[in-house]
Amino acid sequence: MQKYNILVLDDHDENLNSTKELLRRWNYNVDTASQPQDAVEMIRSRFKDYAVALLDYQMPGKTGPEVALEIREFNPEIVVIIHSAYPSVESLTATIRAGALNFIGKSEDLKALKDSLEKGCQEYEKVRRVKPPLSEDEMSRLIASIGMVGKSHHLSAVATQVHKYRPSKHPVLILGETGVGKELIARALHTGHRDQFFPVNCAAFTSSSLVESELFGHEKGAFTGAIVRKVGILEAAKGGTVYLDELHHLDLQTQGKLLRVLREKKIRRVGGLKEEPVDFRLVASSWPDVERRIANGTLLPDLYYRIKYLTIEISPLKSRPEDIEPLINHYCQKHFLETGIRKQFLMRTVRRLEQYSWPGNVGELDGCVSALLTESDGEIIDERQLNPRMLGASPPLNDSTLSQLELRQERERKAFFQYILQTSRSALHASQKLGMKQSTFHSIITRLGIRGEN
Repeated sequence: MQKYNILVLDDHDENLNSTKELLRRWNYNVDTASQPQDAVEMIRSRFKDYAVALLDYQMPGKTGPEVALEIREFNPEIVVIIHSAYPSVESLTATIRAGALNFIGKSEDLKALKDSLEKGCQEYEKVRRVKPPLSEDEMSRLIASIGMVGKSHHLSAVATQVHKYRPSKHPVLILGETGVGKELIARALHTGHRDQFFPVNCAAFTSSSLVESELFGHEKGAFTGAIVRKVGILEAAKGGTVYLDELHHLDLQTQGKLLRVLREKKIRRVGGLKEEPVDFRLVASSWPDVERRIANGTLLPDLYYRIKYLTIEISPLKSRPEDIEPLINHYCQKHFLETGIRKQFLMRTVRRLEQYSWPGNVGELDGCVSALLTESDGEIIDERQLNPRMLGASPPLNDSTLSQLELRQERERKAFFQYILQTSRSALHASQKLGMKQSTFHSIITRLGIRGEN
């Protein structure tokens, strides 16, 4: 049985938690929001493929029907159910006008809620659009449109997210290992804006005072060496994008001040008393293990929860080897434009490079290929020129080694799908990242003996 994703919005924590537990017992995947704007952002960002939104009717600032009208602008397929503690003719009328499927009083028996959710999921199945997969050329063009190189389903999904998030002014969190191209994605999100792009390497600062001066600015005499007033990056941005690379390297005190700036849209320079208004878009990056960093106290939970709703996760190069060949061709073309000397890799050499794990990701591949292009005396680069310590020796194939190769490929295939599941919010999200139908993805992980919790 398919587990549908349900989004529950209620400003009362007790109601929210009890509804969440109830729906989970009914075999639904449940996400919750206590603020209307959080629910809107979760729908806007396509955080998950939600079938039903169960919205509280009366909340501070907005009613459930008002939220329904807003979220249906971003996802007209989602089915809305309004849940109210105080049913009235007025609330029922507003619910109908918002296009909600049903209006349920919280005092009604649980069967009414369960039946309504089941009907909502059935309606969702009827209207859900199934788009044909992109061709390889279309994917390459889509990926190139954000300044990256490749042909994998994963990168095309990343490019789609970039185009969705680009017009927004809300924060974006980019997750990925070193060398996967996080700053390229940050710059792609900024493209089209007339204002400036301010990259900040958070790992480069040795003290909190230095990074606070850089971000918030300082007044004259605020500390030793502060001989003039300095305007910080957040104030200087003035409508531009501030990219905080490796956000987790900021100390917790600075993270707390940044959180306040995101809430209040104001900063106070170091040593200053007056607050100054700021206008910038935050794009931040971190490693994929953000939950561990929260647990070990290097990332402030409130800051993460503030910026996580628009998240782009970039997989390591080892999990998308199909991107290696177009990257090598790109580096060869770049070398030709710089030197006027045309060189190329034999396909068997490319295949050997695809077998390497690339712990440094695209950055390491760039360095390796550039060195080979520079050092090679001939026009053809074959596998004899590769570093044997990096790629290992290639024994001649016989029945035994062929069997070993097949076993290794099966193990690597299983490791790849396990990684995709571990770095995805659900099995549905994992299949979407790979551009597969969920049924196909489920068949593969079942055959490989992988258990997907979602």
